[in-house]
Amino acid sequence: FSAFGNILSCKVVTDPEGNSRGFGFVHYDSAEAATKAIDKVNGMLLNVAGEDSEDEKTQIPVFVGHFKSRKERLQEYESAEKQYTNVYINNLPAELLDEEIDKMFSEHGK
Repeated sequence: FSAFGNILSCKVVTDPEGNSRGFGFVHYDSAEAATKAIDKVNGMLLNVAGEDSEDEKTQIPVFVGHFKSRKERLQEYESAEKQYTNVYINNLPAELLDEEIDKMFSEHGK
């Protein structure tokens, strides 16, 4: 990450046994450096050891984004929750057609 700018601090978050929890933080001295790191690294595939074998490698995409406080994340979640309009319906008869479901629920809004 130092290729993108001057790093003031960095931290890999660990559990009480010292094992990585799979995320961390990099604090740059400028917003431009942080944005450059996000643009270049977000979505990049990383080779990680498979859980069953140390020889086997798996590629996973990495997420890199601007830090958001817990308060900001909760506000976003609550806002999205209020806008969510899908409903889940279970235990419908297998022979029920889409048109019949539409008819059942259309009286409650479009």
